[in-house]
Amino acid sequence: ANMRNAKRDKFTAADRDRVIIFIDKKKDVAEHHRDYIKGKWIEKKLGQMCHLTNGMAFKPSDWSDNGLPIIRIQDLTGTSYQLNRYNGNYDLKYEVVKGDVLISWSASLGIYVWQGEKAILNQHIFKVVFDKVDVEKSFYIHQVENVLKKASSEAHGATMKHLTKPVFDSLPFYLPKKSEQIKIANKLDKVCDLIVMRKKELDLLKKLVKSRFIEMFGDVIKNSKNWNVMTWNNVLTIKNGRNQKQVENPNGQYPICGSGGIMSYADDFISNENSVIIGRKGNINKPILMREKFWNVDTAFGLEPNTHTLLVDYLYLFCVFFDFETLNKAVTIPSLTKTDLLNIKIPIPPIELQNDFATFVEQTDKLKFDNHNILKKLQNLIKIITRRCFYDQL
Repeated sequence: ANMRNAKRDKFTAADRDRVIIFIDKKKDVAEHHRDYIKGKWIEKKLGQMCHLTNGMAFKPSDWSDNGLPIIRIQDLTGTSYQLNRYNGNYDLKYEVVKGDVLISWSASLGIYVWQGEKAILNQHIFKVVFDKVDVEKSFYIHQVENVLKKASSEAHGATMKHLTKPVFDSLPFYLPKKSEQIKIANKLDKVCDLIVMRKKELDLLKKLVKSRFIEMFGDVIKNSKNWNVMTWNNVLTIKNGRNQKQVENPNGQYPICGSGGIMSYADDFISNENSVIIGRKGNINKPILMREKFWNVDTAFGLEPNTHTLLVDYLYLFCVFFDFETLNKAVTIPSLTKTDLLNIKIPIPPIELQNDFATFVEQTDKLKFDNHNILKKLQNLIKIITRRCFYDQL
């Protein structure tokens, strides 16, 4: 009230102190809070921007082989390989069509634009209904995405990120005039489109390598080209992982790897370069190709091929196509044993043909490397633009 009553650009000492306190607490939004004071941006809460509809609560008994797809968080994040459907009655407020904006608020915090067919929304996901404030949809998506990233560090739950609706509704949202919303959204959309394009190119390169592998070697699981067959025991060495506590060093030379990839760094290594990582427990069906020496933890095996007979590029793709679940004997956590792995039979094409494939992989790796570098620059660029648009002076 004191600010409103003060003359324009002239604050009392008390007003100035309140601004300083606010800026000290909210350094990231200091610039736009200044603009808000001057009347350029309007400060609102997310709950004032639009209506949020939480999805339905489904039981496994509600699932069907036909009907509308059920949108779960894993369907938004791309980690689901099983589509559940629902063929019963539902309130239209739970219906989602292409272009609808969805926000996951439990387990994984994120905002998404649905691109699939007409579907039904599962619980723990909000559908955004833009019926309160005139806001550019893309501008809303970009700002909320950034708000969620910041809020995730303060989310409830020790093992699960979780935002209750009252907390979500209370988060700040800064609203400029519509023309400025469009300007900001266009900037960010252009960079996002380039990021999507680069990711698609990387995915196509991966598919190209797989296609070339099948073209050269056939179905290696069925051995459709009748190559000589040997057991792993005769063509590779399995390096057991060990606990990393004694060697871990954030500035170490060698990566510490589990079945999910690099976890930290170490001063020593167990497995040599040009090896393959497979999980011993847990994540057993996602092999990783390593071009450098590494320390594998006790839940991961390192596979070192005998290069006179077997090259790592061929071994890695064989592991990609092999279903390690067939060797899992555990009831709860998927597990593999060294004995079972050493008895796996693998077709062995001529080493010259494996070398030809390795040369092809090397060429595609160069393209991947270039794409990764460009992708990193684009991702850094969008961070800079986001900060300038939402937190600094345009």
